[in-house]
Amino acid sequence: MSEFAVDYAGFEIALKNLERYHEICLMQKEIGDDPDFEEITLMAEIKSFEICYATLLKALHRHLTWNLGAVDLGYGAKPIFREADRNGLLEDGAEHWFGYIEARNITSHEYVIEKIGRFLELIPVFITDAIKLYEKMTGAPWKSK
Repeated sequence: MSEFAVDYAGFEIALKNLERYHEICLMQKEIGDDPDFEEITLMAEIKSFEICYATLLKALHRHLTWNLGAVDLGYGAKPIFREADRNGLLEDGAEHWFGYIEARNITSHEYVIEKIGRFLELIPVFITDAIKLYEKMTGAPWKSK
């Protein structure tokens, strides 16, 4: 379809970082002895989510256009997720992924932990979905760490 090869390395690194920060946050919640450190780890996890989301979207766009020949994807994430769904890349459909768009928009523009806290519960689900998508795009099994 294309003379270009999609580089999934940035997405892979960002996803591994998100997995790692999520694990650190879970450990911090168990310890729970330093509220400042807890806030720092949460902010790191949120920022890691934003980076992972952005690299996933970029890799997905390239995969759709370069590997699958998609054209006229339009602007924004929704058309990309719709096209990915049409191509069988999203197990739970495009609408499911629209929740990640909202989460990313909120976390990128809200800076109060209490306001973005409800989106933190999406992170483990996002990690699972992102791993499945990575495996479908690359054809390779996911290797944590």
